Amino acid sequence: MESEHQLRVLLDANVLFSGFRDRSGTNGQLLLLAAGRYQAVVSREVVDEFVRNLSRKAPFALVAAEEWFDAVEVEVWDDCEPAAVDVWETLGMKEDSHVLAIAVEAEVNLICSGDLKFRERLQSAANIPKAISPRELLDLLTL
Repeated sequence: MESEHQLRVLLDANVLFSGFRDRSGTNGQLLLLAAGRYQAVVSREVVDEFVRNLSRKAPFALVAAEEWFDAVEVEVWDDCEPAAVDVWETLGMKEDSHVLAIAVEAEVNLICSGDLKFRERLQSAANIPKAISPRELLDLLTL
């Protein structure tokens, strides 16, 4: 039974790709837990990037990915209005502005990314969800 207070996590394309490319690794385990331990949230842009990369590098995983998206009822958010993105660009977060706009609009608790530089850039930003690694999220979910 889904809780109205369930943890909401914005997943990056690299987390999805790695999870479907190697189902036994950390990211693969995270995808399995999405069915009941947290609400997976992604942007349309992330879905497009993920499908493009999976089609090119691991097409064998496309069917499993489609089934996962349906089974866990992933929340897919369309791109934010330009004004919402511009706010973050004005604050000096141009490179990550689209991700931050989605994170705030979707009211996620955490952003999960395998990109260390991305996570480091977000450490200094205020009023955004904390960015954590897939390992940190897995540890949090399995405590």
